[in-house]
Amino acid sequence: GQTLMSGMGTLHLEVKKHRLERDFKVKVRVGKPRVSYREKLKVGKTVEVLVERLGEKVTFAMLRVSFTNFPIEKLWTSYADLVDAHRAAVADMTPAAQRSILHDTAARVYRIDAGN
Repeated sequence: GQTLMSGMGTLHLEVKKHRLERDFKVKVRVGKPRVSYREKLKVGKTVEVLVERLGEKVTFAMLRVSFTNFPIEKLWTSYADLVDAHRAAVADMTPAAQRSILHDTAARVYRIDAGN
């Protein structure tokens, strides 16, 4: 049989494939992704955000985030490389800060309980 997957980019589809293989022990064979709709920003934008709390820890940070049409999927060769990069980025942070950045963001963005 055939099942169609949808996602928000090739990286998102690779994550789904990896979860099917890892969590459900399913052998997955995928074809070349087809893009039916691609949304782009009209212009890039940079915003600054003041962070006063990470988890339960009071902290101070000024974050600058830029939004562009840069094709991030082309920077990574695999899901494993992306996971390793995220782990390295938060390695020196407290467990509460790691949870705030990784778990809480996933729960908020995808509207799921990513595991308490």
